Amino acid sequence: MPQTWRGLVCTSRTEEWQELIAIAKNRANMTGAIGILPEALAEGAFDGSLAEMELTLKSDEALQIGEVGLDRRFQDKTPLKQQMEFLSEVLELGWQMDRSVSLHVVGAEEPLFKTLERHSGKLPRLLWHGFTASIEAARHFTGLGGTISLGPSLWRPGLRLAGRLPELRNYPFAVETDWPEGWLPEGWKSEMYQTILSRHLDRLATAMDIPVNELEERTHAIGTLFTYQQASR
Repeated sequence: MPQTWRGLVCTSRTEEWQELIAIAKNRANMTGAIGILPEALAEGAFDGSLAEMELTLKSDEALQIGEVGLDRRFQDKTPLKQQMEFLSEVLELGWQMDRSVSLHVVGAEEPLFKTLERHSGKLPRLLWHGFTASIEAARHFTGLGGTISLGPSLWRPGLRLAGRLPELRNYPFAVETDWPEGWLPEGWKSEMYQTILSRHLDRLATAMDIPVNELEERTHAIGTLFTYQQASR
Protein backbone atom coordinates (compact mmCIF):
# COMPACT_ATOMS: atom_id res chain seq x y z
CA MET A 1 0.00 0.00 0.00
CA PRO A 2 1.10 3.63 -0.30
CA GLN A 3 3.87 4.43 2.18
CA THR A 4 1.85 7.33 3.59
CA TRP A 5 -0.84 4.89 4.71
CA ARG A 6 -0.84 2.59 7.72
CA GLY A 7 -2.50 -0.80 7.47
CA LEU A 8 -4.16 -2.79 10.24
CA VAL A 9 -3.62 -6.53 9.75
CA CYS A 10 -5.80 -8.85 11.82
CA THR A 11 -5.61 -12.53 12.74
CA SER A 12 -8.26 -15.17 13.39
CA ARG A 13 -6.59 -17.74 15.67
CA THR A 14 -3.78 -17.94 18.22
CA GLU A 15 -1.48 -19.91 15.90
CA GLU A 16 -1.13 -16.85 13.67
CA TRP A 17 -0.13 -14.36 16.36
CA GLN A 18 3.63 -14.83 16.54
CA GLU A 19 4.03 -14.88 12.77
CA LEU A 20 2.12 -11.60 12.54
CA ILE A 21 4.22 -10.00 15.28
CA ALA A 22 7.43 -10.98 13.47
CA ILE A 23 6.20 -9.59 10.15
CA ALA A 24 4.87 -6.32 11.63
CA LYS A 25 8.22 -5.52 13.27
CA ASN A 26 9.80 -5.28 9.81
CA ARG A 27 7.13 -3.05 8.29
CA ALA A 28 6.94 0.54 9.44
CA ASN A 29 3.44 1.15 8.08
CA MET A 30 1.82 -2.05 9.33
CA THR A 31 0.06 -2.52 12.67
CA GLY A 32 -0.82 -6.02 13.87
CA ALA A 33 -3.92 -7.14 15.73
CA ILE A 34 -4.39 -10.45 17.51
CA GLY A 35 -7.78 -12.10 17.45
CA ILE A 36 -9.76 -15.31 17.80
CA LEU A 37 -12.81 -15.91 15.63
CA PRO A 38 -15.73 -17.88 17.10
CA GLU A 39 -14.92 -21.05 15.16
CA ALA A 40 -11.36 -21.01 16.52
CA LEU A 41 -12.55 -20.31 20.04
CA ALA A 42 -14.25 -23.70 20.06
CA GLU A 43 -10.88 -25.39 19.72
CA GLY A 44 -9.44 -24.09 23.00
CA ALA A 45 -10.40 -23.27 26.54
CA PHE A 46 -12.17 -19.92 27.05
CA ASP A 47 -10.04 -18.75 29.96
CA GLY A 48 -6.81 -19.98 28.41
CA SER A 49 -7.42 -18.08 25.17
CA LEU A 50 -8.16 -14.88 27.06
CA ALA A 51 -5.10 -15.24 29.27
CA GLU A 52 -2.88 -15.85 26.23
CA MET A 53 -4.29 -12.76 24.54
CA GLU A 54 -3.55 -10.60 27.59
CA LEU A 55 0.03 -11.88 27.89
CA THR A 56 0.67 -11.32 24.18
CA LEU A 57 -0.69 -7.78 24.31
CA LYS A 58 1.52 -7.01 27.29
CA SER A 59 4.57 -8.21 25.34
CA ASP A 60 4.05 -5.66 22.53
CA GLU A 61 2.45 -2.28 23.20
CA ALA A 62 1.81 -1.70 19.48
CA LEU A 63 -0.51 -4.70 19.13
CA GLN A 64 -4.24 -4.17 18.79
CA ILE A 65 -7.10 -6.69 19.11
CA GLY A 66 -8.88 -8.29 16.15
CA GLU A 67 -10.73 -10.00 14.85
CA VAL A 68 -13.10 -11.12 17.59
CA GLY A 69 -16.86 -11.22 17.58
CA LEU A 70 -20.08 -13.12 17.03
CA ASP A 71 -21.00 -15.54 14.25
CA ARG A 72 -24.24 -17.53 14.21
CA ARG A 73 -22.82 -19.94 11.63
CA PHE A 74 -20.65 -21.50 14.33
CA GLN A 75 -23.04 -21.57 17.28
CA ASP A 76 -23.17 -25.39 17.14
CA LYS A 77 -19.42 -25.46 17.89
CA THR A 78 -19.35 -22.37 20.08
CA PRO A 79 -22.76 -21.42 21.54
CA LEU A 80 -23.72 -17.79 20.98
CA LYS A 81 -23.88 -17.22 24.74
CA GLN A 82 -20.24 -18.31 25.04
CA GLN A 83 -19.28 -16.10 22.09
CA MET A 84 -20.93 -13.13 23.83
CA GLU A 85 -19.16 -13.89 27.11
CA PHE A 86 -15.79 -14.07 25.40
CA LEU A 87 -16.42 -10.85 23.48
CA SER A 88 -17.45 -9.12 26.69
CA GLU A 89 -14.16 -10.13 28.36
CA VAL A 90 -12.18 -8.95 25.34
CA LEU A 91 -13.95 -5.58 25.33
CA GLU A 92 -13.01 -5.14 28.98
CA LEU A 93 -9.41 -6.08 28.16
CA GLY A 94 -9.32 -3.62 25.27
CA TRP A 95 -10.62 -0.85 27.49
CA GLN A 96 -8.19 -1.56 30.31
CA MET A 97 -5.17 -1.80 27.98
CA ASP A 98 -6.22 1.01 25.60
CA ARG A 99 -6.20 -1.21 22.50
CA SER A 100 -8.61 -0.96 19.60
CA VAL A 101 -10.87 -3.94 18.87
CA SER A 102 -11.84 -5.06 15.35
CA LEU A 103 -15.17 -6.87 15.30
CA HIS A 104 -16.35 -9.78 13.17
CA VAL A 105 -20.17 -9.93 13.09
CA VAL A 106 -22.24 -12.40 11.06
CA GLY A 107 -25.97 -12.74 11.68
CA ALA A 108 -25.65 -11.45 15.22
CA GLU A 109 -26.41 -7.73 15.29
CA GLU A 110 -28.85 -7.89 18.21
CA PRO A 111 -26.48 -9.93 20.44
CA LEU A 112 -23.67 -7.57 19.46
CA PHE A 113 -25.53 -4.47 20.60
CA LYS A 114 -26.67 -6.22 23.78
CA THR A 115 -23.01 -7.00 24.55
CA LEU A 116 -21.77 -3.51 23.70
CA GLU A 117 -24.42 -1.81 25.78
CA ARG A 118 -23.31 -3.80 28.83
CA HIS A 119 -20.04 -1.86 28.54
CA SER A 120 -21.60 1.53 27.78
CA GLY A 121 -19.22 4.32 28.71
CA LYS A 122 -16.26 1.93 28.94
CA LEU A 123 -15.80 0.72 25.39
CA PRO A 124 -12.45 0.57 23.59
CA ARG A 125 -12.07 1.98 20.08
CA LEU A 126 -14.24 -0.29 17.93
CA LEU A 127 -14.05 -1.11 14.23
CA TRP A 128 -16.82 -3.19 12.58
CA HIS A 129 -14.95 -5.20 9.97
CA GLY A 130 -16.55 -5.71 6.54
CA PHE A 131 -19.71 -3.77 7.41
CA THR A 132 -22.66 -4.76 5.19
CA ALA A 133 -25.51 -4.36 7.70
CA SER A 134 -28.29 -1.77 7.66
CA ILE A 135 -28.14 2.01 7.87
CA GLU A 136 -29.91 1.67 11.21
CA ALA A 137 -27.17 -0.64 12.49
CA ALA A 138 -24.55 1.87 11.34
CA ARG A 139 -26.35 4.63 13.23
CA HIS A 140 -26.61 2.53 16.39
CA PHE A 141 -22.99 1.36 16.28
CA THR A 142 -21.46 4.76 15.57
CA GLY A 143 -23.71 6.24 18.25
CA LEU A 144 -21.86 3.98 20.70
CA GLY A 145 -18.57 5.43 19.47
CA GLY A 146 -17.75 2.75 16.90
CA THR A 147 -16.41 3.05 13.36
CA ILE A 148 -17.67 1.01 10.42
CA SER A 149 -15.19 -0.46 7.94
CA LEU A 150 -16.16 -0.70 4.27
CA GLY A 151 -14.58 -3.44 2.17
CA PRO A 152 -15.11 -5.07 -1.23
CA SER A 153 -17.87 -7.25 0.24
CA LEU A 154 -20.06 -4.21 -0.44
CA TRP A 155 -19.98 -5.16 -4.11
CA ARG A 156 -21.61 -8.57 -3.69
CA PRO A 157 -24.52 -8.85 -6.15
CA GLY A 158 -27.85 -7.88 -4.63
CA LEU A 159 -26.52 -6.28 -1.45
CA ARG A 160 -29.03 -3.62 -0.41
CA LEU A 161 -26.52 -1.40 1.38
CA ALA A 162 -24.60 -0.73 -1.86
CA GLY A 163 -27.46 1.46 -3.09
CA ARG A 164 -27.52 3.51 0.12
CA LEU A 165 -23.82 4.28 0.54
CA PRO A 166 -24.27 8.08 0.25
CA GLU A 167 -26.20 7.87 3.54
CA LEU A 168 -23.03 6.69 5.30
CA ARG A 169 -20.98 9.77 4.38
CA ASN A 170 -21.57 11.48 7.71
CA TYR A 171 -20.77 8.42 9.82
CA PRO A 172 -17.20 7.58 10.90
CA PHE A 173 -15.91 4.95 8.50
CA ALA A 174 -12.66 3.37 7.35
CA VAL A 175 -11.78 1.65 4.07
CA GLU A 176 -10.50 -1.91 3.99
CA THR A 177 -9.64 -4.56 1.43
CA ASP A 178 -9.94 -7.77 3.53
CA TRP A 179 -7.17 -9.19 1.35
CA PRO A 180 -6.15 -11.90 0.50
CA GLU A 181 -8.83 -14.16 2.07
CA GLY A 182 -11.91 -11.97 1.72
CA TRP A 183 -14.47 -11.83 -1.07
CA LEU A 184 -13.47 -9.83 -4.16
CA PRO A 185 -15.35 -8.97 -7.37
CA GLU A 186 -14.55 -11.06 -10.43
CA GLY A 187 -11.51 -9.72 -12.24
CA TRP A 188 -9.91 -8.36 -9.05
CA LYS A 189 -8.59 -11.62 -7.63
CA SER A 190 -5.53 -11.82 -9.88
CA GLU A 191 -4.52 -8.19 -9.34
CA MET A 192 -1.69 -6.93 -7.14
CA TYR A 193 -2.67 -5.53 -3.76
CA GLN A 194 -2.27 -1.86 -4.62
CA THR A 195 -4.45 -2.27 -7.72
CA ILE A 196 -7.19 -3.88 -5.63
CA LEU A 197 -6.97 -1.04 -3.10
CA SER A 198 -7.14 1.56 -5.87
CA ARG A 199 -10.12 -0.10 -7.56
CA HIS A 200 -12.01 -0.33 -4.29
CA LEU A 201 -11.30 3.32 -3.43
CA ASP A 202 -12.44 4.49 -6.87
CA ARG A 203 -15.64 2.48 -6.75
CA LEU A 204 -16.44 3.51 -3.19
CA ALA A 205 -15.76 7.19 -3.93
CA THR A 206 -18.15 7.06 -6.90
CA ALA A 207 -20.85 5.22 -4.94
CA MET A 208 -20.63 7.63 -1.99
CA ASP A 209 -20.23 10.70 -4.21
CA ILE A 210 -16.99 11.68 -2.49
CA PRO A 211 -13.81 12.70 -4.37
CA VAL A 212 -11.14 9.99 -4.09
CA ASN A 213 -8.63 12.35 -2.43
CA GLU A 214 -11.20 13.32 0.21
CA LEU A 215 -12.04 9.65 0.79
CA GLU A 216 -8.34 8.88 1.29
CA GLU A 217 -7.90 11.80 3.71
CA ARG A 218 -10.92 10.76 5.78
CA THR A 219 -9.76 7.16 5.90
CA HIS A 220 -6.27 8.18 6.93
CA ALA A 221 -7.60 10.36 9.75
CA ILE A 222 -9.91 7.62 11.05
CA GLY A 223 -7.26 4.94 10.58
CA THR A 224 -4.81 6.57 12.95
CA LEU A 225 -7.18 5.70 15.80
CA PHE A 226 -6.71 2.01 15.06
CA THR A 227 -3.06 1.84 14.03
CA TYR A 228 -1.36 3.89 16.73
CA GLN A 229 -1.18 3.08 20.42
CA GLN A 230 -2.00 6.53 21.74
CA ALA A 231 -5.44 7.94 20.95
CA SER A 232 -7.88 10.14 22.85
CA ARG A 233 -11.12 8.58 24.05
